[in-house]
Amino acid sequence: MLLYSVNRQLAGKILRSILAVVFMSWLAMILIKYNQLSPPKKLEMVVQQSEPHILLEPLVLPPPPNPSQSIKVATKQTAQPKVAAAPAKNAQTVELLYQQLTGEGLDMQIAWPENTKEREGAIQFMYQCVGLQFAVLNGNQITKLNRTKVTNYSDWIRVAQGGLSKKERHLINAYAVKGKAIRLFPRLIDWRLAQYLTVALRGKTLTHFRANYQIKNQQLFLGNIWLNKQAITDSWMLYHGQC
Repeated sequence: MLLYSVNRQLAGKILRSILAVVFMSWLAMILIKYNQLSPPKKLEMVVQQSEPHILLEPLVLPPPPNPSQSIKVATKQTAQPKVAAAPAKNAQTVELLYQQLTGEGLDMQIAWPENTKEREGAIQFMYQCVGLQFAVLNGNQITKLNRTKVTNYSDWIRVAQGGLSKKERHLINAYAVKGKAIRLFPRLIDWRLAQYLTVALRGKTLTHFRANYQIKNQQLFLGNIWLNKQAITDSWMLYHGQC
């Protein structure tokens, strides 16, 4: 009876050993197949961190402007003014009257709109579309504060009247320039004015002129005109076009 009990215990141990070996073999096969299907975590980390090279290019800032020299400011460039066809007149006669615009002893004034909003709009239109140039006069030196494609400016230099616009005040403050604020008009605008004057004067001498700038439908007019102290009912168009 004792021998039977011992043999039974020994058989149980052998069976458990065999089952343990079978289980371990099965588990090992499962792990081998899993490893073959799934890449190692370390390899996955390396793939995720792989990035293309990034090149950093340093930016070189321009030096601050020198007030003693002409200043180049990056602004929206405007095309040459498209002035309407001029009245038929002798070019030599028009040239003589054009030269009078820059002469001394002439009582001549063209005013901007009195309303602040209208004046701002008119000046802005002149800069963006007509080719007006803002500058500062200090002694005999003119420092231009904004550049356009228009380079053929009138010899008649206007002192900035009626208060500076926001754009003009910004330019003066940004570049800390000293002098008298002036506005340079394209020569074609004043040439057009000389053509109108030549026709209206009919050979008479120009002594007195008053008018107001007016902007209507992308067009620049002169209104409220007084020529040699006589009123002219018509308006004179100096520029028409789009910008």
